[in-house]
Amino acid sequence: MPVAEYLKYWLNHISDTGRIERRDWSRFWQNLLNEKIAVPEDREEFDRYFTNSGRGSATPRPGLRCTFGWPLDEAQHLDTRGQLINTIRERLNQLLEALGEDRINP
Repeated sequence: MPVAEYLKYWLNHISDTGRIERRDWSRFWQNLLNEKIAVPEDREEFDRYFTNSGRGSATPRPGLRCTFGWPLDEAQHLDTRGQLINTIRERLNQLLEALGEDRINP
C-alpha cells in the first residue's frame, strides 16, 4: 500500500483500533491482507508478534517510520554544488504532502 493510502486508511480507522482478543487475530490478519496493509509474506512476522506469543490479547498500533539517506560521496557532491539543502527540502516536502501537511517554503 502506498504511504499516502496507508496514512489515509489509519486516519480514517484510528478510532477502531484497540485491544484484539486472540480468537480474533485471524480475522485481524485477514483484514490486513484485504486492505493491502500486509502481504502473505508478512505472516511470519505477524505470527512472531501475535500467534506464537503467549498473549491472550494484543493492542496493535499502526506506525510509520520515514528515513532517507544519501551516500557520503553523493551528499558531498550535492553540498559542493549548493544543492544539498534543496534536495533535503524536496524529500521533506514529499513526506509532508503524504501526511497532508503544508510544504516547507524555500
